[in-house]
Amino acid sequence: MGYDLTNDSGGSFDWKSLGWWHLLCIAQRYGWTPAGTVTPDDGEDEWDGNYFHSAGQQVTAADAAALAAALRRFADDARREEVAGEVAAQMQRAVDSPPQGDPSAMDMIAYSLEFVRGLLQQFGNSSVGRWHFDAKGDRYLAQFIEFCGAGAFKIE
Repeated sequence: MGYDLTNDSGGSFDWKSLGWWHLLCIAQRYGWTPAGTVTPDDGEDEWDGNYFHSAGQQVTAADAAALAAALRRFADDARREEVAGEVAAQMQRAVDSPPQGDPSAMDMIAYSLEFVRGLLQQFGNSSVGRWHFDAKGDRYLAQFIEFCGAGAFKIE
């Protein structure tokens, strides 16, 4: 289960659900302020701007560029593994003991908790896991940063 991202240039990218969640949380830690997604093609009237439904919502070119810039800062940070671990721990705390109240769609940690809990239960996991730091993971991140730099994309 995951996300298929596509852009108008014919580019595509895939993220597993927990990886996408972790990526967006890391990007926020590195200064990305989510602008919110644009209404999916189905014209849903009450769209909340979230990044977690696979509904064809669009990330604008400006938001994609800001996401890429934050992820570049992450990729260049000598402490990135430590910071990614801190973010994973924050995500795990949210899964184990959710924040109170009704989170906004721009709250990357809390918005998708019910979805994430369902995934963990479905696959028999009790942990959100951690970012993998190896050559393959670094290439994938670099390719995703380049993908974001190409402009707007859809989340399907």
